[in-house]
Amino acid sequence: MQLETVLCDRCQSKLTVEERTPSPPLQEMFRSTYKPSDVEISQVNSLIESANRDLERYDAEIRKVAETFLILRKRRDDLLHYRDRCYSIVSSFRRIPAEIWTEVFLYTLGSRRGLLVTEDFLVAPPVVLSQICSLWRNVATLGSPELWSDLCLNVASNWPGVQHLVDLYLDRSKSAPLTLKVKAELNRTQGKQGHVKWHKLCSWGQSVLKSLVGAGDRWRTASFEFHRDILGEESIWKSSSCFPVNLESLVILFESEPSEALTPLPNDFFSYASKLQSLEAAHFYTSNFHVKNLRKLKVHEQTADIFFLLDNCPHLQEIDLPSSEGPESYTVSAPIVCNELRSMTYNSCSSHTLAAIAEFITFPSLTRLELANCSDDSESRQAMFLSLRCLLQQSGCQLQVLTLRMDVFASDRQLVEILLLTPTVTDFGIYVDQYYGGILTNNLLQTLSFTSDISPLLQGQTGVCLLPQMTHFRLGFVEEVEGENPLPDPEGIFSVVNSRRTHSSAKHSRIVFFELRAQLCPASEKGQEWEKAFKSVERRLRALEKDGLDLDMEYRDIHSEEDEEES
Repeated sequence: MQLETVLCDRCQSKLTVEERTPSPPLQEMFRSTYKPSDVEISQVNSLIESANRDLERYDAEIRKVAETFLILRKRRDDLLHYRDRCYSIVSSFRRIPAEIWTEVFLYTLGSRRGLLVTEDFLVAPPVVLSQICSLWRNVATLGSPELWSDLCLNVASNWPGVQHLVDLYLDRSKSAPLTLKVKAELNRTQGKQGHVKWHKLCSWGQSVLKSLVGAGDRWRTASFEFHRDILGEESIWKSSSCFPVNLESLVILFESEPSEALTPLPNDFFSYASKLQSLEAAHFYTSNFHVKNLRKLKVHEQTADIFFLLDNCPHLQEIDLPSSEGPESYTVSAPIVCNELRSMTYNSCSSHTLAAIAEFITFPSLTRLELANCSDDSESRQAMFLSLRCLLQQSGCQLQVLTLRMDVFASDRQLVEILLLTPTVTDFGIYVDQYYGGILTNNLLQTLSFTSDISPLLQGQTGVCLLPQMTHFRLGFVEEVEGENPLPDPEGIFSVVNSRRTHSSAKHSRIVFFELRAQLCPASEKGQEWEKAFKSVERRLRALEKDGLDLDMEYRDIHSEEDEEES
């Protein structure tokens, strides 16, 4: 009997083999205990040979079908790829302008765009983007110079290939303004720590600095943190074309020897930086800095002749200055009016300078003042009070933010007198070092509270409210290691905050933020009692927090902060 299999429905090609149904005698032989005779063995061998022939025919047909299947599969995959490529032609992605892609890249990368080279990491996101596809490569390399214009480098790190990468960035950023943050510093993981001098820089580090200075006319924002001899290296500065004619913001912090006071930059550097509006520097010397158009200035260590500075930078809007620790000399030819100055931070080491400022300079537009007193004698505190009172009275400014640090005044009465001159303040902060006993008194806290009780500090002044517009209150103090002055009363602190939450009106603003910074002596019984008392107050403050008050409170022992700084 024959068994037929149709191989093709179209041509009716068939595979015909013998149908095999085991006969009863053969079924009997399948039993495991059956022993066939010689004749039966010969018959079974014939059946095996016949089955092998048919198996070969099946295998041959299967190979043909498999080959046909592979051909069909490949042709299908090719067609699928062809169709997808056709789809890509009409895809909406093709119609997105390159400018949109640029914005997407800039938004996605955020502050991580550009080139980042640290001691441990080398990150170059635009390079990765340009390797995704031809469209992204064209957008990233040809249409998005902003992606390549931000470089954050530590030229003392061990990345020999960075020179070529920096050159690539400078080339692909084209004419886009550059944002630079460059330092040359070793950290502890490299076995050493500190800023590296020029002759200690590796060759690629020196080459990178020369390349960056060569593109100096494209600097818009630059930050340098070096040893002073790096920026003073003559081999870096070659021609006037590399000077920062478009520089708007500069941070220059350098490590130097005590005898090396002047800026390490070439003398004519700032004469080219005519567009500079923001400057942060370790030192400021008027003989080296020619910055008539400055809007913002921050100096870390020393300022020479603040009067010359304010007189020659009439457009300053924000300053952060320290006074000299040694004897100060200054020349005042005529009274100075700083019409545009709105924010001033001043760390005073000499009450004489502040007194001179108050006498010869007025700040009619000042809205933010932060003042710190680095002297710890009662005479300087008295002088600070008189100087600040004179400054506020002569300027007639409408302060909105007032922050007092260290031991600015000698008594709570002096502080109240100053606050009476600043009724427009909305953000008030006072951070007392260890002279809190005479400042953060119960009388002061009562005066700051909206209560019906008349404060002893306001006797003779009816209907007067201290800081009626205050919405932000910041308080900080450091416990005396050896002292008998009482710590600020927790209940008094709560009264200030709570009364200004519950008794607000059209004339009195509602407090929305309270900050507390308290440093306590760990072995002090007085500090432990204060902390215990404040925990009860803290629970009530947290209840106000649920009602919308924003809290930022921290109190801990002095040694824990020192240990944290060391770690």
